[in-house]
Amino acid sequence: MEKLTNNVQAIPKNAIGSLNGLYYKIGLHGFSYYWDGDSWLKSETPAVLIEAALEKCRHKFSLNNEV
Repeated sequence: MEKLTNNVQAIPKNAIGSLNGLYYKIGLHGFSYYWDGDSWLKSETPAVLIEAALEKCRHKFSLNNEV
Protein backbone atom coordinates (compact mmCIF):
# COMPACT_ATOMS: atom_id res chain seq x y z
CA MET A 1 0.00 0.00 0.00
CA GLU A 2 1.38 3.38 -1.02
CA LYS A 3 1.83 6.04 1.65
CA LEU A 4 -0.58 8.96 1.35
CA THR A 5 2.23 11.53 1.31
CA ASN A 6 3.96 9.69 -1.56
CA ASN A 7 0.86 10.19 -3.69
CA VAL A 8 1.08 13.86 -4.65
CA GLN A 9 -2.46 13.74 -6.05
CA ALA A 10 -3.77 12.96 -2.55
CA ILE A 11 -2.49 16.31 -1.22
CA PRO A 12 -5.14 19.01 -1.71
CA LYS A 13 -4.29 21.98 -3.91
CA ASN A 14 -2.91 25.00 -1.98
CA ALA A 15 -2.13 22.93 1.14
CA ILE A 16 0.86 24.23 3.09
CA GLY A 17 1.29 21.16 5.28
CA SER A 18 -0.26 18.52 7.49
CA LEU A 19 -0.83 18.68 11.26
CA ASN A 20 -2.61 16.10 13.40
CA GLY A 21 -3.72 14.28 10.25
CA LEU A 22 -5.34 17.35 8.65
CA TYR A 23 -4.10 19.35 5.67
CA TYR A 24 -4.06 23.12 6.18
CA LYS A 25 -3.91 26.17 3.96
CA ILE A 26 -3.91 29.90 4.59
CA GLY A 27 -6.68 31.62 2.67
CA LEU A 28 -8.28 35.02 2.30
CA HIS A 29 -7.55 37.64 4.93
CA GLY A 30 -5.05 35.31 6.63
CA PHE A 31 -7.59 32.76 7.87
CA SER A 32 -6.58 29.12 8.20
CA TYR A 33 -8.56 26.33 6.55
CA TYR A 34 -8.41 22.55 6.85
CA TRP A 35 -9.30 19.90 4.27
CA ASP A 36 -12.21 17.61 5.19
CA GLY A 37 -11.74 15.34 2.19
CA ASP A 38 -14.09 17.26 -0.12
CA SER A 39 -13.63 20.97 0.56
CA TRP A 40 -11.75 23.51 2.65
CA LEU A 41 -13.41 24.44 5.96
CA LYS A 42 -12.48 27.45 8.09
CA SER A 43 -10.43 26.45 11.11
CA GLU A 44 -10.76 28.02 14.55
CA THR A 45 -6.98 27.79 14.93
CA PRO A 46 -5.30 31.10 14.01
CA ALA A 47 -3.14 30.99 10.88
CA VAL A 48 -0.13 32.24 12.87
CA LEU A 49 -0.24 29.13 15.07
CA ILE A 50 -0.57 26.79 12.07
CA GLU A 51 2.40 28.42 10.35
CA ALA A 52 4.51 28.34 13.55
CA ALA A 53 3.75 24.64 14.11
CA LEU A 54 4.67 23.79 10.52
CA GLU A 55 7.94 25.72 10.81
CA LYS A 56 9.08 23.21 13.46
CA CYS A 57 8.23 20.20 11.27
CA ARG A 58 11.01 18.57 9.30
CA HIS A 59 8.63 17.26 6.64
CA LYS A 60 5.63 19.56 6.12
CA PHE A 61 3.37 16.81 4.74
CA SER A 62 4.22 13.98 7.12
CA LEU A 63 1.15 12.39 8.68
CA ASN A 64 3.13 12.14 11.95
CA ASN A 65 3.26 15.91 12.49
CA GLU A 66 1.55 16.86 15.74
CA VAL A 67 1.00 20.06 17.65
